[in-house]
Amino acid sequence: MFQVLQAVVELKNQHSETWRDKPESYWLARLMEEVGEAGAAFANDHDDPLDWELMQIAAICLNWLEMRAVYHGEYLCRDLLVLHNELDDEAQP
Repeated sequence: MFQVLQAVVELKNQHSETWRDKPESYWLARLMEEVGEAGAAFANDHDDPLDWELMQIAAICLNWLEMRAVYHGEYLCRDLLVLHNELDDEAQP
């Protein structure tokens, strides 16, 4: 598991250098592109393996969340965690 996370973080850093100042719409477009490629890889209709596409998706998501935290304040991630926990509590029987 650690090797996968390490590889995703390395990829995240590469994306960060390339896309640092892009608007959120750019991040969304890149994410959707990779999701489409993951679908194609899943159907065995893509040159790259599914694992590679999933790593791309994870790296983009991490960068996007990090960018949002910078622009929207450090409370964004904490607030999302609180919301997640509240929703999780509501889902419990």
